[in-house]
Amino acid sequence: MVRRRLRILFTSSGYSIGGATMAMMHLAIGLASLGHEPIVLTSRPASRYSHLFERLRRNGVRVLSFGGDYRSILYWVWLFFRTLRTIRAMAVDIVHCHGTKEAVVVGVAAKLGRKTVVYTLEGDPLIELQLAGAGPLSRLLMLLLLHVGLRLADRVAACSSWLAEHVRARYGVEAIGIWNPIDYERFSEVRKAESAVPIITFVGRLERVKGVETLLMALSELRKSGRSDVTLRLIGEGPLRRRLERLCKDLGIDGGVIFVGHVGDVERHLADSWAFVLPSLYEPFGMAAAEASVAGLPVIASNVGGLREIVVEGETGFLFRPGDYRELSKLLATVLDNENLRRRLGEKGRERAKEFAAAKIAEKYVELYLSVLARKEGPNRCNKTVNIHGYTPDYLKRYTMR
Repeated sequence: MVRRRLRILFTSSGYSIGGATMAMMHLAIGLASLGHEPIVLTSRPASRYSHLFERLRRNGVRVLSFGGDYRSILYWVWLFFRTLRTIRAMAVDIVHCHGTKEAVVVGVAAKLGRKTVVYTLEGDPLIELQLAGAGPLSRLLMLLLLHVGLRLADRVAACSSWLAEHVRARYGVEAIGIWNPIDYERFSEVRKAESAVPIITFVGRLERVKGVETLLMALSELRKSGRSDVTLRLIGEGPLRRRLERLCKDLGIDGGVIFVGHVGDVERHLADSWAFVLPSLYEPFGMAAAEASVAGLPVIASNVGGLREIVVEGETGFLFRPGDYRELSKLLATVLDNENLRRRLGEKGRERAKEFAAAKIAEKYVELYLSVLARKEGPNRCNKTVNIHGYTPDYLKRYTMR
């Protein structure tokens, strides 16, 4: 039973959907399933992402859109004024941010509207810029934006306990670790039916930070040891694709590597896989690894960041030193050679991954929201039952997505 029905505002660019936005969407659906009222304010969605916003609506999430393009500087101006108007017109309780620039623009609007701000960090943007090879000016600007966003927030969360500790140590800001939610229902419906020949699957961006080169070299080692029947399936796109294709040829494994590209039905490709690998050099959480666990796959991942909170060594999968392709190759051989081990790891992983279900994570965020509101409003107001304000008809008529 909901003590207080909360109205939470999220914002999104409909033109660029990454892991942070997907986590936000899963959280919104989880909150709606608990009886709360999440609202997503977004620019007009690109056609390839429209089904994601339709899914939000089907699950009880209010979606408001406006015709801005996030690639324009005007987008941030529009976002500021739309946020301010929305929190005033719709009696929002919490404004929840998930991006660095968003935390500044939306955070300022929320403060002007005297609303509580929760900011979830999905990673350290300075580490990500450094790994992407960004220059010092870009990193300095990001550092400034990050510090402003953190100071505007009434409470800071991080997508893993590792990241929360990192934020405390590096930026001196107290953060609470709350895992990213995943679409548990979708991936739990996967019915495992291993292919006749071994298939290893990777899902992620084809960028340096994902460590795909390590995986390709591990496959080469595996083939040298006599496992020439193994196929590697790479799902995702990114700037390194051509370089990775050349590396496959140089290693002589191009016949055993399939570049699938971006797909909307990842679960179908997980169903016949024997194992899932995520060899990231840096990973604040690792949603793809959590989804693979739900699908019943043993997960082999690098021993970094939030992956250590997803993979339980020897129970749901294995961890290896980042960049160590020889260790990865040995772990792959161990898993591929033992069907009973694969089954046991997959079953344990599926059970553990229930902890990442959207409703379960939403419960943790509701506790966080209420604790912040109690501190700002006083315990009496926070604990009482609150009537739900009606939506402004004119506002919804103009901005509700059809």
